Amino acid sequence: MDKQLTFELLKNELDKSEIMVDEPMHNHISFKVGGPADILVRPRTEEEIQKVFKIAKENNIPFIIKGNGSNILIKDGGFRGLVIEIADNFSDYKIEEETMTVQAGALLSIIGKKAMEASLTGFEFASGIPGTLGGALAMNAGAYGGEMKNIVESVRIMDEDGNIKEYSNEEMAFSYRHSRLSDTKHIALSARIKLQKGIYEDIKEIMDDLRLKRTSKQPLEYPSAGSTFKRPEGYFAGKLIQDSDLKGYQMGGAQVSSKHSGFIINYDKASAKDIINLIDHVKERVFECFGVRLEEEVKILGEDEE
Repeated sequence: MDKQLTFELLKNELDKSEIMVDEPMHNHISFKVGGPADILVRPRTEEEIQKVFKIAKENNIPFIIKGNGSNILIKDGGFRGLVIEIADNFSDYKIEEETMTVQAGALLSIIGKKAMEASLTGFEFASGIPGTLGGALAMNAGAYGGEMKNIVESVRIMDEDGNIKEYSNEEMAFSYRHSRLSDTKHIALSARIKLQKGIYEDIKEIMDDLRLKRTSKQPLEYPSAGSTFKRPEGYFAGKLIQDSDLKGYQMGGAQVSSKHSGFIINYDKASAKDIINLIDHVKERVFECFGVRLEEEVKILGEDEE
């Protein structure tokens, strides 16, 4: 990829302030690790996203799409290509009776707060998940008995050619930590979320209770990508890891949290390599002990450091 040429092409279509060259990815992912992306862009409209896709396709530029960066890990060598960030630059919402229409870059915590203020119930389970709506739709995020598939009415999606289509809940093919977005570079633009009228005080009480559970049981004081591994069928990843005597185990600056074994954390200035090595070690150890193959939830992308 010719960075200068790509920058010039993007500059003709986007505000220059939203185009970042050699941008350190540790500033953009929740693990707080990762080398530089060749270029990171923050489009503000659907039209700008279409233009970025067009430039990438016509110039054969590799790209990835990220939201809040809470479910990805960029390697220490960074990413050779284009990172398209859909976050607070693309996060408008509106409420019509019991339906919220929200752009994909909105944080789940903000959506939960706005739903509560409108006395709408049904989103409480997601209000503490550290990510954007787009990421939550892609992986059918869930917590405390709720999943996105239970509240999503439809999703507006753009494919790599810039074509836009609205998909129903059924067409999204939601399953455990998976949706039709999971295996493509299609991008969620917005979603219609169907909630119910509730009582503000009751909604706030539920959200406060879930927040207390998170802070007391999860290592939120350290950088991480949340729960590191998917739940294997018939088991709980955290218990398998703990029963493999790995609670608190450390490699470099990365650690299996001593608070919750399902979390790998950036405990002490970890590198991406530290975290990846620890993920691999945990997977090997759990398989040795229980014959169960863990699969990470976090997506590992980019290049190794030379």
